[in-house]
Amino acid sequence: MIRTRQTLLIPNGVDVLSGTYCPATGHHIAQRGVTNVLRNFGCLIDEPPTTREALGLPPTTIVFADQYIPAPVRGFWETAVDPGERVKEGQCLGRISFPEELEREPHEVLAPYDGVCIGSRAIVPTRPGDVLITYGREVTKQAIMDGTL
Repeated sequence: MIRTRQTLLIPNGVDVLSGTYCPATGHHIAQRGVTNVLRNFGCLIDEPPTTREALGLPPTTIVFADQYIPAPVRGFWETAVDPGERVKEGQCLGRISFPEELEREPHEVLAPYDGVCIGSRAIVPTRPGDVLITYGREVTKQAIMDGTL
């Protein structure tokens, strides 16, 4: 449990919609991460935040996830980008192939704008409407604090 100035957060590792499971180590990593984010944004003031610089890591990339790109057709999904990868508008994010129609060309799913891939579907078989890619644009901490996303 994490107490902030405005609310009480209770991390939950079970995604009830997809049936996935998060082990205890995942809970601990998530809790440390959420706590550190709250410290960075001034919502939790118990101690200074841990900086990426102090850990010898590159600066944080903050991404506003505003695109959940759905499968337009049924087929087999093959991702072409990795989470965290920056992509250009029109770049291929992945393709859907049609194993029952071998003569049919794969359908390419293209980036709607310059942005960052946040995650990709792990399950190969897809149906129309399944989310293939979670995608967003880079934003600054100041834009979040100002509410100017």
